[in-house]
Amino acid sequence: EVDGERVLVAGLIAHPARYRRTLIERMRIIENIAGKFKGRKILVLHQSIKEFFPLSYEISLGELPKGFNYYAMGHLHFRASKVLGESLLSYAGSTEIMSKSEIRDYESMGKGFSLVDLSSNPPSLNWINLSSIRRQISVEVDFENLKTVLQKLVEEAAGLRKKPLVHVLVKGKNIDRPLAYRIIRNVLERHTLTYRPSFEEEVEEEEIRMIVGEREVVDEMAAKIAEKILGSKSKAMFSLELCDLLYEGRLEEALKKAVEFYESGEWSK
Repeated sequence: EVDGERVLVAGLIAHPARYRRTLIERMRIIENIAGKFKGRKILVLHQSIKEFFPLSYEISLGELPKGFNYYAMGHLHFRASKVLGESLLSYAGSTEIMSKSEIRDYESMGKGFSLVDLSSNPPSLNWINLSSIRRQISVEVDFENLKTVLQKLVEEAAGLRKKPLVHVLVKGKNIDRPLAYRIIRNVLERHTLTYRPSFEEEVEEEEIRMIVGEREVVDEMAAKIAEKILGSKSKAMFSLELCDLLYEGRLEEALKKAVEFYESGEWSK
């Protein structure tokens, strides 16, 4: 009991997608228990939900156990919430920036935890930001301006409570990589937790033609290897096309192609 009111807190451990059927069965058991309980009800799950992350999920909103006032969700690293009638569902997100891909979400939404008031229907939600988050900074810079830009970054980051993690993308033509590494190390080493350099080189049209020609040879070799491993040409071509889409960041197209290929029955042949 909390302040004289009975509260039910139910939950399950994380279930990978291959145990989806077991997860659904266990949620139905919890739903039956919740239906007989008089009082406030909280469900704690560590699962990805289709409506929040359609690329990879175990369940959909419609499959959640009914009858709970608050669905406290974990697994996704970004903050998200949804009112479901008189109930509330929320993902608090991670309490640290776990990868470069989370920087933009942190800058717009912050990181921390959720403070939920169950006294109303639906419950009210407040995001509480933590001030102790270690910043991750992503910077793109031309090779010619590398030292100047990094020195300015160090000055701007001097007031942070913790040394940041810095991602540096160096762009340009004929980049002297050993020199770039030395500049990055000399400027950032004492002022950051760590740094992660990467490079994007500009190429001439003639070089592009040479690369395209080499790519065709590589693609042909990759197709033969994939066919040998997977046992069919259709599976090999699907795998290579999927890799290209994922590499280019075209996630929705990749998911659609994967579903179409699975539904076609080719994968089981």
